[in-house]
Amino acid sequence: MAHGHEDFKRRTEIQVNAPDVDFSELVAVLTNLVTIVANAPGITTAVLSDIAATIVNLYSANPEIDLSGLAAAISGLVDLPIVIPGSEDSEIPVRLESIVNFDRKGAVIFLNGFEGSLGAFELLGGVSPDQIEKTTDSVKNGMYGVRLTPLADPNKFAGLQRFQAAPFNNRVGFELSFTYNRWLTSYNWSITNYNIPQYWRAFVKLVFTAYGDPKDIQISTPGLMVTIDPAHALFDHRRLFHTLKLVVDFDTHKYVRLILDNVIFDLSDYDLNYSYSSTQYPHLHTYFQVQGTSEGLEDMFIDDWILTDNEP
Repeated sequence: MAHGHEDFKRRTEIQVNAPDVDFSELVAVLTNLVTIVANAPGITTAVLSDIAATIVNLYSANPEIDLSGLAAAISGLVDLPIVIPGSEDSEIPVRLESIVNFDRKGAVIFLNGFEGSLGAFELLGGVSPDQIEKTTDSVKNGMYGVRLTPLADPNKFAGLQRFQAAPFNNRVGFELSFTYNRWLTSYNWSITNYNIPQYWRAFVKLVFTAYGDPKDIQISTPGLMVTIDPAHALFDHRRLFHTLKLVVDFDTHKYVRLILDNVIFDLSDYDLNYSYSSTQYPHLHTYFQVQGTSEGLEDMFIDDWILTDNEP
């Protein structure tokens, strides 16, 4: 087994010339791969997927290696879980882009760090483009984030929405990084599964008081907004990004969990909102929008929009 060292691509190439490579060497190789990627945040999941798939294909010719047990072996050695194709939870590569470090679960169906254009999204709020703009002023990862500046009116919003065509499976996750501005009125997240003849919607709202302190975290259930935390503390800073991840189950029509930074809320007792009047083509609709304030123009920033399915 040899590693090239001429450039990064060569360093990630793995050559197997002997049929008697043992399992310990395979563990060492993949552990080294994970370490390389963890220290090279610029590498994409597509590149990692190709590398890992090549490794698996090469070693699949060796019947003495139990690939189904490989994920557990690697997960026990490093902080980044790898799941090998063919196992029950088939997901590869490691989700390095996940912003909730302890919840890298599910298969990525969409990921956008706003490094390119905003063409994958539709602007929300009816405001001019310069109030929804890419910026280098405050970012979570990479070079760009998005600045949202709603008009100075609590009845005005600014945000982005995404339309995702089917298919997607059962439990869906929506992750987003955001900065907290205590003068804005509220932040709003939504995931909706449109499917004839009905749709199912999850909705999360962070509501702030007039004095800028967090008031509560609410979710929408049939006929009722439910407060799941009456006073969740956030840090008001233009350079500090909080993280929210919402997981819902469109098979059972239930919320599953909400993660806000290091706090996990079990939402499995709550039903999703629904309507029986949908005639729209099946698709997944997600959005985030921020509510303005009469105090004047205030902005906030978002980064790393991630959608997943097959969540546990």
